[in-house]
Amino acid sequence: YRMTPASAHRPYPLFIHAGSNMNQTSEVSNPDVNTDPTLSSGQVTPTSGNLSTTFNFTVVYTDADNNAPVDINVSIDGTNYTMTETDSGDTTYTDGKNYYYETTLATGGHTYQFFTNDGNNINQTSEVSNPDVNTDPTLSSGQVTPSSGNLSTTFNFTVVYIDADNEAPVDINVSIDGVNYSMT
Repeated sequence: YRMTPASAHRPYPLFIHAGSNMNQTSEVSNPDVNTDPTLSSGQVTPTSGNLSTTFNFTVVYTDADNNAPVDINVSIDGTNYTMTETDSGDTTYTDGKNYYYETTLATGGHTYQFFTNDGNNINQTSEVSNPDVNTDPTLSSGQVTPSSGNLSTTFNFTVVYIDADNEAPVDINVSIDGVNYSMT
């Protein structure tokens, strides 16, 4: 006889019926039924930054059986990192427990997803494309020509814009005596 256990661990009697005789042989226990752990509210903040930005990956672990996770990881670009519990005093997993991992990242787009294991079952979230890390542009060789003149002299202000991500500037301005002028 096959059955799906309705409860986690409950003894039940086992009877054998042969012809007109019925005999109770013993009590047998249901196998342990374990619910998969869940991961929710997974995110990274901020969703963009530069090489010095600290990115905070967070997720909520919940287990209906109140099993602590054997491990809980964030996979960033295919590399797993162990997450840290936000509150070590929280030992109730049925209502959700927060975990985090903080790091800086290399330039470019990144992907992440969360994985967990409660000792019985493994679960994971879908892969997410975020965050985007941008290298700050640099300005160099700023100069003005000619270096001196009178009220009728036209001065030419120049600067070299370099962006390792090959992104065009949104705007470049020169400030002269506290007044901003757009450069072209």
